[in-house]
Amino acid sequence: MILRAIFWIAVVAVLMPHEPDLGLGRPSKNESIASQVSTALRAPHTCDGRQVACVALSAIVDRIKASGAKSLAQVKADIEEAEAARRNDSGSKD
Repeated sequence: MILRAIFWIAVVAVLMPHEPDLGLGRPSKNESIASQVSTALRAPHTCDGRQVACVALSAIVDRIKASGAKSLAQVKADIEEAEAARRNDSGSKD
């Protein structure tokens, strides 16, 4: 049983990726990921040279938020309507 455990630990160690790709690229020798993130948070440059795409994406996000809010409002109205109908039905049976 111990040999089986050692075997599976070895298999996982061999197959496991050692440096996952987080999409941040490789940091330079002088700069850590923490300093890159703090720099990006202090001065975000999300729309540099891509103002049209940024405005379009912003409009799409706003539409998604609005449709989600409308959907939630509709669900709330449906629940209140069902509760009112249930109260009316239970009141008429007595």
